[in-house]
Amino acid sequence: MTDFSITKQVTGEKIDTRWRAQRHGQEVTIPGTLDPAAFAGVVAKGAIVPSGTALSKLTGKRYGPFKPGAAEGAPGHTLDGYLNDDSGVVLTDQATCAVLKHGVIEIAYLPIAAQRAAVATAEFTGSFIYIED
Repeated sequence: MTDFSITKQVTGEKIDTRWRAQRHGQEVTIPGTLDPAAFAGVVAKGAIVPSGTALSKLTGKRYGPFKPGAAEGAPGHTLDGYLNDDSGVVLTDQATCAVLKHGVIEIAYLPIAAQRAAVATAEFTGSFIYIED
């Protein structure tokens, strides 16, 4: 006799991508590398940088976190995109990622609370539409 009973099993990590309010622009990403030194005090090395973290371009294709209130010209001043990897990225010396440069963002669901209030008024290089509740 065949067993057709239903079993429930949880695998992987919880994925929260509600910050992307729509699929619009989701496939239009550019490659980048996260700079662990730039994330000091924000995300510990070896920890996961969550999907939806606002990023600022440092040099070349290296990115650090967008830092609200950073002086003009200082690292983190300009918002250059959002981390667009569903499960986030483990922060290592060579952590590669996809950077969302165009899309619709639900501010309330951005993973780093300190960035939420500032993203809608930040100087940015991408093309974003922000939804606020």
